[in-house]
Amino acid sequence: MDQNPTPTYTLHSSGQVALAAFLGGPLGGCILMAQNYRRVGSEQSARAAVGYGALSTVALVIVAFMLPDNFPRAVLPVVYTLGLRNVAELLQGRTLSDHLKRSGRRSSWWMACGVGCLSLVVTIGLFLLGAMVFPEWLVSK
Repeated sequence: MDQNPTPTYTLHSSGQVALAAFLGGPLGGCILMAQNYRRVGSEQSARAAVGYGALSTVALVIVAFMLPDNFPRAVLPVVYTLGLRNVAELLQGRTLSDHLKRSGRRSSWWMACGVGCLSLVVTIGLFLLGAMVFPEWLVSK
């Protein structure tokens, strides 16, 4: 009997987490990490990942509103994209490696794109909500 049967589920790589984060902010990457946790049976870690993603996205919106006009805007996406890629590798890299050694498959890159784009819609909604609740932040800049 095979000690390590081939997994029937797929897992997202750290590159896919980074893509979802780049497209849709921290929430996108954290949702993919949460899916990985759920698929390996760690529901508590999955909930924590979504919570951290939501908090990070709210913090990102607040920070973006507070940055001075001369701040290079490209810095934020680069920082959170690379940061989430490294976090995913640190927390889930071994799990993915073991999964692939057992002939498991990676999830679709299209899924990472879709989750990232849906997260972008949520993030834009947060920006719009922030602009409606705190319009003086936009006017004062």
